[in-house]
Amino acid sequence: MLHGIRAIYVYRKPTPYEPSQVDRFLTRLLIATVLGLFSVAVFKHTPMRVFTAIGLVLVVLEVRELGTHVVKRSTLYRRHIRYILGSYFYVLTVVSLVHLKEEIPRRNVRWLWATVLGIVVVYLATSRRPGLVRHQGRTTRWAVIATVTVAILFGSYVAYDLLSAAA
Repeated sequence: MLHGIRAIYVYRKPTPYEPSQVDRFLTRLLIATVLGLFSVAVFKHTPMRVFTAIGLVLVVLEVRELGTHVVKRSTLYRRHIRYILGSYFYVLTVVSLVHLKEEIPRRNVRWLWATVLGIVVVYLATSRRPGLVRHQGRTTRWAVIATVTVAILFGSYVAYDLLSAAA
C-alpha cells in the first residue's frame, strides 16, 4: 500500500519525476519482504510460494520502472493501481481466512481465491499489451465492476455472518 500511496503522491507533482531515497527505501523494503516470504515458502506452504512468486514479479517491475532516471506519469499511475488493488485483495485474503473456514474447507483455496481474482483484475487494469490497451476503457471498467461486485457480495456475506453469530 505504501508503494501505491507514494506513486499517486509523486504522480500529482507537475515536474518530471526522478526516483528518490524514499523510493529506493521502499524497493529495499519490498525485497526484504519477498525474502521473508521466501524463507517461509521453502517449507511446504503453497500460498507462501504463490505470494513469493508474485513478490518476485513486483520486485522485477520495481527495479525496471525505477531504474530509469525519469519515471513517466503513466508508469506512476499504473504503479498506484497495481499496489492499491494488490492491498485490497490482500485484505480480502485475510477476511476470507477468518470468515470462510466452514464454507471453504480447503485451506489453500481460502488463501488463494482472492489472489487469483486480484491477479486478473490488476492485469486487466494495468496491462500495456496492445490488444488490451486498445480496449483499456472497457477492460478497466470490467476490472472495477468485478472488484466492486466482489466487495459488495463478500461484504454482505461477512455482515450476515457477523449478525447471525451475534444472534
